[in-house]
Amino acid sequence: MKLTTVMLCVAIIAAAGVLSAQGQQKAGLRRVMGPNFENMNDMLLHILVDEDYGTVSEDAKRIVKHAQLIRRVGPSKDMPDVSYFKNYANFLEAHAMSLGIVADTIQREENAKAERSVHLRPQAAMHYGQIVTMCVSCHNRYRQRSIPVR
Repeated sequence: MKLTTVMLCVAIIAAAGVLSAQGQQKAGLRRVMGPNFENMNDMLLHILVDEDYGTVSEDAKRIVKHAQLIRRVGPSKDMPDVSYFKNYANFLEAHAMSLGIVADTIQREENAKAERSVHLRPQAAMHYGQIVTMCVSCHNRYRQRSIPVR
């Protein structure tokens, strides 16, 4: 009897863990959006004010992880245009990866006191702009409720 009770408790805890993990994955998507907006603001500050491209590279890696999470969690299968959603995530990841590579290159060249990094700054700006564009485009297409304007 005790063994049966223990096994039942273990099964219930395991099932709750699976359901909890699925719920956490969905909640995780929303939980990282706020920090990602903050992260993008920090990235802009690092690019324009601080010219700290080493930090931009780290920020870009967080956006890559977010894009991967978006693809994994994604919308429900019955949502129209699911392929567009995944395309937004793919483009977000591609531009974040590219920004990270460009930022690493700029930082490396600046550490070597090379003046060549100046030509890469417009590329960094373009990839940053595309990251913001992907986020705004996806939210405009898929958000269920409108956000009031203040």
